[in-house]
Amino acid sequence: MAGIQEILTIILLITCIIFLPRLFGGGRPSAGKKKAGPISPSGKMRLAIVMSILFPLAMAAVLQPWHGENRLIFLFGGIFPVVMCWAGVWIFQGFKKK
Repeated sequence: MAGIQEILTIILLITCIIFLPRLFGGGRPSAGKKKAGPISPSGKMRLAIVMSILFPLAMAAVLQPWHGENRLIFLFGGIFPVVMCWAGVWIFQGFKKK
């Protein structure tokens, strides 16, 4: 059961890294100026982020990587596809800006 706790701890750390600066951040930008970021908070992007979290969790539930023989399968079947998809999005946005 230590594997589940490690995965949940990593998810908690990532969530804290993303949301704590927003909660305790300094002043907000004025209403006149919009902060233009590389990623718009569209529904598609939000769906992609949620699926990036749920897919490895579902694969972890199915493959049970805390058993020694399934770790490599989990890395290539649960983590690697998510990393490659986000790398593709990052590369595509780089070409789109030019």
